[in-house]
Amino acid sequence: MYGLTDAGASTVGLLLGAGEWQTAIKSGKVLLGMMGIMSSTVAILFVIFHSKIGMIFSNDSDIIDLASSLSIILAISYILLSITFACFGTLQGQGRPHIAAVSMFFGLWGLSVPCAAIFGKKMDKGLVGVWWGLVVGYTVMTLVMCIFVYKSDWEALSLAAMNRSEKKNDGVKDLENKSRSVRRERS
Repeated sequence: MYGLTDAGASTVGLLLGAGEWQTAIKSGKVLLGMMGIMSSTVAILFVIFHSKIGMIFSNDSDIIDLASSLSIILAISYILLSITFACFGTLQGQGRPHIAAVSMFFGLWGLSVPCAAIFGKKMDKGLVGVWWGLVVGYTVMTLVMCIFVYKSDWEALSLAAMNRSEKKNDGVKDLENKSRSVRRERS
């Protein structure tokens, strides 16, 4: 997941910086599709083998039953997180990682942790409740990031990326010119 996120961020950023914002949109969609395929495959395996997963860790029937109960929730979580990380990569490539950071902070710390405590302890649902609490935060975090990606003004983001690239290139040119001046003075 992390490798695809980084690849997506690099690709979207490169394309936006090159002024190819329409291709950047397509690459964001490809990233989302690849993440969807990967996470769906893992989720399907969690669902198919839900009653067997616990056996990997223990022979204890309580552990096996708990792992079985968690498998469906983990499948949902994995799909949500893959969409989140696809949006995160896209937002990074757009030069807007702060949106992802705020969404993650609010979703994980503002919602997941309190909901996990409420569902797990107060409602006496234990570990299953904790995971459902995490799903609440993941869902909100994912929706917020999806909205920002969907509502993106890709053309404006491309212009901003090109401006940032020009400033960096100007800085490199300034350093090259200074280096040439120093060499001439030494000669």
